Amino acid sequence: MKNMIIFDLDGTLWDPADETCRVVNDYLKENGYPFEVSRDVIVDNMGYEFDVCAERYFPQLEEKEAHQLLEKIYDREVELMKDGLVMGKVFDHVSETIEKLSKKYMLCIVSNCSNEYYIENFINAAKVSKYITDYVAANNFFISKAEAIRKVKSKYKADKIIYVGDTLKDQVSAVDAGGVFVYAKYGFGDDLYSRFSIHDIHELSSLASYIFEE
Repeated sequence: MKNMIIFDLDGTLWDPADETCRVVNDYLKENGYPFEVSRDVIVDNMGYEFDVCAERYFPQLEEKEAHQLLEKIYDREVELMKDGLVMGKVFDHVSETIEKLSKKYMLCIVSNCSNEYYIENFINAAKVSKYITDYVAANNFFISKAEAIRKVKSKYKADKIIYVGDTLKDQVSAVDAGGVFVYAKYGFGDDLYSRFSIHDIHELSSLASYIFEE
């Protein structure tokens, strides 16, 4: 039987809030915008689609202008990542847990981010490239997170999947895609009810064994 664990990224594997806040507000200041985006707003919208983030980051702007502005900021992020900026702080125990899990399961990342550079930025920061089977930036393909999870499951013919995430959207997407949801309680999401949860990612190894053996 082929078992797979798929990870959300923001709030599950690392915390990008501080760097995202800095990049967004530096761009706004440099280009003469008379407002800032708070860290709380950025955290509250982690994992949401591009359109939602644009409208919530910049409610002062018309929809089209907000989208264009966020596209330009995302382009700036890519430039900075290519120049060596690490966009987040990898959570404790992530790298060693991924290495351990890779000995038993296929491991993938499915994020709502809009480009693969961002996922690769995490992979390089965590030094886990040889342990990750695949990764998908769902917004890059204009598909939902649930569709992206199904896409990865089908591509690798996985019999059973666990999706690890920290938000209600992650939970809904996991269930829609036919997976078992594991709630990362240490992340950015609201308090959720979930049959399976972890307080630290290192707990995932024993929990995954239990889930896959059920």
